Amino acid sequence: MMWSVVFGTWLLIAQSLGCIPCNKRGLEALEKLKIFIQDQVLVEETAAYVTIKNFANAAKRQIEQYLEDVGTLDEYALSEIGSEYKISVNIIVDLDSTGVNLLNDLEHQFKRLKEKIENIVQEAEKRRCPNKKDFDNCGLLVQTLTNCRTCEKEKTICAGGSPGNQEFFDKCTCICTTQKKCFDLKSGDECTPCKDMTSRLAEVIDCGERNIAVTEDHDVLLACNLEWYPRLEDGYKNIFSKYLHVLKKIKKG
Repeated sequence: MMWSVVFGTWLLIAQSLGCIPCNKRGLEALEKLKIFIQDQVLVEETAAYVTIKNFANAAKRQIEQYLEDVGTLDEYALSEIGSEYKISVNIIVDLDSTGVNLLNDLEHQFKRLKEKIENIVQEAEKRRCPNKKDFDNCGLLVQTLTNCRTCEKEKTICAGGSPGNQEFFDKCTCICTTQKKCFDLKSGDECTPCKDMTSRLAEVIDCGERNIAVTEDHDVLLACNLEWYPRLEDGYKNIFSKYLHVLKKIKKG
């Protein structure tokens, strides 16, 4: 009975551990590390066990606090963090150290893990389009993010074009498709369209022209992966045109 109570309490606590339990691999790694630390009570004196337990909790808490401060992350970042956490825990468990050696292993692995997670978070920030300084996109994208404190899903809108478009769609999330069906971008419920929505939407999906210069005999990469909100129906195209402009060398006599 006691073990079931301990296990249940752990799950409740895990729900606030900075995104890690929001991913299956992360949650499994948390449980594996907890069991490994608990097993130290069989091989260590009470005082040594308490020291190891407190040290492990402090090392974990640094990462958990960092992720809580991050706020929200996309699913790909959560998966990467869960995988990295699992790798570190597996290394700690496989080394099967005790005493001072275990403390050193914990410190080393969690330091490495924090550096990995910071890189993952930085890459995740680059994938976010709202308020991005160099944001130069078109179309309309709704991103689903996970709250690192609650594991709840949150949706955010990414609107291409001028900064004013982003501000507009932050306040108004009701759009109508070409079939005149109106729905909320975040909830999916039917809704009443906002004022000036048609003109704003037209501006967002009108990407205009993009010009690129390519040296003769070199490869050209066409960026066809523009993000569109899937429920805007069909009817929008990417059109590519090629213009040949030749620069001639003039030989001076």
